[in-house]
Amino acid sequence: MLNTQISKSTLAKLLATENISVEYRKVQTASFDLVNRRLTLPIMNDTTPEMTDLLVGHEVGHALDTPQAYVTAAKAGGSAFSTFLNVVEDARIERRMKDRYPGLRKPMAIAYRQFTERDFFGINGQDVNAMLLIDRINLHFKIGAMAGINFNAEEMVFVNEIDNADTFSEVKDIAERLYVFCKAELDQKREDAKKEFEKLKIDGEFDDNEDFGDEIEIWGDGDQTRSFLYIDDCIEGIRHLMNSETFHGPVNIGADQMISINDTVDLVAQIAGKTIRKKHIDGPTGVRGRNSNNELIEEKLNWRPSQNLKEGLKETYRWINFNVENGKQ
Repeated sequence: MLNTQISKSTLAKLLATENISVEYRKVQTASFDLVNRRLTLPIMNDTTPEMTDLLVGHEVGHALDTPQAYVTAAKAGGSAFSTFLNVVEDARIERRMKDRYPGLRKPMAIAYRQFTERDFFGINGQDVNAMLLIDRINLHFKIGAMAGINFNAEEMVFVNEIDNADTFSEVKDIAERLYVFCKAELDQKREDAKKEFEKLKIDGEFDDNEDFGDEIEIWGDGDQTRSFLYIDDCIEGIRHLMNSETFHGPVNIGADQMISINDTVDLVAQIAGKTIRKKHIDGPTGVRGRNSNNELIEEKLNWRPSQNLKEGLKETYRWINFNVENGKQ
């Protein structure tokens, strides 16, 4: 393992044509610090040689081609825009690395297939064509035809521009226009989530005369959407799968009711009978929308969540509040 790390560290320095700092840490994926010129690689016992080549090649691409202006642009645009900037720049630097070092093409393609088989991108059971445009573009340029992604004529304009972008200034321009183009899509997702939230509201509204209490920090703009599964339903779903005599394949066990992080905070505050201030700060936000596709488990195991989000949160809040009040950890 140590000899492999040393050889890959040497390879990274040779490819980068500079004495970059290389370190191995227990992180989810590789990264490159543009300011301190430091390449961080994950310690994973089951990493294949192709995966390591992909991670090294990708981050060395940033070392060679991503300018300091990227850091400035990402900070100025905020966390939501930085996601768009990162997706477009990733596509550019990977293409340039493959052109510069043709020997990386095959191992990178193999590695992306291996990552997909391990569901690294979290798309198993998902309708990828229902994802937001920026997430579809990211998958398209990373795993290509394996993703089975379709784009309409308007979207293909951006895909083609990204595929031909040669400089960072082009990347920044594309990311800015793509962000504006996608804002309507993001707003619609948020509106859909808000409508769903309205259906879940507990009777009554906030007391306008009540003083605002504590402040909660939310990474990003809070418009990213997720679905949440109540623990009892999770256990029942697993039990159905374990007891099945006819179906033993991989399957989603999750909720298909999507809600934005902002509205989740509001819902929990209502259940708690509190009013709070939301403070949006820079931080990782993940994909803009994530939901569980339950068609397979409903078909094979006749299982679906029985608890809606509001009721599940009410039970969870009661349990947490009881333990807090009684001094339990």
